[in-house]
Amino acid sequence: MILTIGARKSELARMQAQSVGEAITKLNPEIKVQYIFSSSAGDNDQDRALSAFGDKGAFTSDFYQGLLDEDYDIVVHSWKDLPTEPRQGTHVAATLHREDPRDVLLYKKSHIRQHRGNQGADQAVFLTSSPRREHNLKSFFQEYLPFVIEDPVFEPIRGNIQTRIRKFMNNTAADGLIVAKAALDRLLTTTNEEYEAVRAEIKGALEQLQIMVLPLNVNPSAAAQGGLALEIKNGRGSLKKLLNRLNHKLHFSCIAEERRILAGYGGGCHQKIGVTVVPSSQGYVTFTRGETQSGVSLDSI
Repeated sequence: MILTIGARKSELARMQAQSVGEAITKLNPEIKVQYIFSSSAGDNDQDRALSAFGDKGAFTSDFYQGLLDEDYDIVVHSWKDLPTEPRQGTHVAATLHREDPRDVLLYKKSHIRQHRGNQGADQAVFLTSSPRREHNLKSFFQEYLPFVIEDPVFEPIRGNIQTRIRKFMNNTAADGLIVAKAALDRLLTTTNEEYEAVRAEIKGALEQLQIMVLPLNVNPSAAAQGGLALEIKNGRGSLKKLLNRLNHKLHFSCIAEERRILAGYGGGCHQKIGVTVVPSSQGYVTFTRGETQSGVSLDSI
């Protein structure tokens, strides 16, 4: 039996797809897995803001027809990239163990020294294309960084993780970069020699940076951040049964609830809303913070 897995071309996307393929073959060694990697609309257009693509999924919509045509048996997505509205003819059949959903702030060590050397208030430039991060972190950076920042400025940045880090390091005006911790974790912990160059590049940059993991009560993640979505065509009963054996049911339920909550406010990456559901021994803890499109402030645990 041969299964074809589709994913984006970036190192992170390929790595994620391969982790799914490895999990499948470990479960059933008789299955042969092959991969098709291609660029998405979001990859090909780096000039427009992600919100300009609407709610169709800038990084996922190009794979949808391929699933319907059975060019792929499975498409592996970063689950946060999928639109909250279900797509006709396909569904997410499973997810693997979810990585840490939190964001991290990367801050140039040389700029910290400059800030501490100044007297009084200062300005700092943070790179992110997420309205959620900008809305939730502006006041936090003013109060909780170990130097005075009265005027946090947020500027957009696009590209995969290593591209964003490269742009950040080359931008002398930029002080900080905010990225998903899960992406860094996956790229830094891989032992696959195929990704050694990108791992070394990121490690080299991190030596020049201070890292701050951002708390969920202040900055809940994008819904489903850190999770992988294994999307398949409807009606593939035997494939669904196979993937169900891989499915992390607890993390699937947490992610499904996050997406349900976000959909209740209109969904979409353009929203200024973070929502993270964390399992605990007492049940579930839900962090929700941001602002709806109608201007309603959200802040609850």
